[in-house]
Amino acid sequence: MTLARDEKDYRLVLTAPLRDLVVHCEIYCAAACCGLDAFEVSADAMGPWVKREGVVIAAEALRQLDALVSSMHELVATGYTRTVWSDDVEFDHVWLPRDCAAYLGTWRQALTAAMDAARGEQA
Repeated sequence: MTLARDEKDYRLVLTAPLRDLVVHCEIYCAAACCGLDAFEVSADAMGPWVKREGVVIAAEALRQLDALVSSMHELVATGYTRTVWSDDVEFDHVWLPRDCAAYLGTWRQALTAAMDAARGEQA
């Protein structure tokens, strides 16, 4: 996972395992077609992925989300006013950094809930 700078803007580049989770949640359509509407961002949707991959891998995806959210907050703090974008292989969307942080925060919440549920089932 990186935040790559092109000549004008920043681009989200996801890597495994976060990229794998995003693909898993691309349920309703393809991001290239429907953008953010392609995704089911919920603990119910993420639960099977967490169970299959395990809590250790899910925790790494959570760390990747935390790093991206932190990067967005840093951009906001520095007064960055341009956009952050992802291509059609990922979210196919363009945000302001604060909006990107909020969107990724919904992924973080859902993944945390899915991980908590998986841990509860293991107990």
